[in-house]
Amino acid sequence: MVEILKDSAAAQPLRTETIAIHEDGIINICNAEYIFVQQMYGTSTNTTTLEKQNKEVVLDNYTYHGQIQKIGKNLIFIPKTWDIGLKDKFRSSENIRGKQKVISKIFRSDDFKTDFLKNAR
Repeated sequence: MVEILKDSAAAQPLRTETIAIHEDGIINICNAEYIFVQQMYGTSTNTTTLEKQNKEVVLDNYTYHGQIQKIGKNLIFIPKTWDIGLKDKFRSSENIRGKQKVISKIFRSDDFKTDFLKNAR
């Protein structure tokens, strides 16, 4: 059982959940926001599938465009659907079979903003 946001004036927690975890992922007891990003490696003239997934995400009044989405807010557990974890960086190159490969990464929201600004220079 996980108790979240215990109110000091009340004897009961504001939210209590029991979860069974049978897969890799992130336990998100702080209700933090994470950013899921996809990046294409390789060459191809047909990038329309990934380009159709372009989204706008607003973080701290800045708008980011791309294969990006916010996840995690109000989720106690975030199942692993990414290739690159929180501590690792996107690779500058990738060995692929075929014309292209899509690699995904999860960021903490603040880490994403820092990484984006550093790579935008």
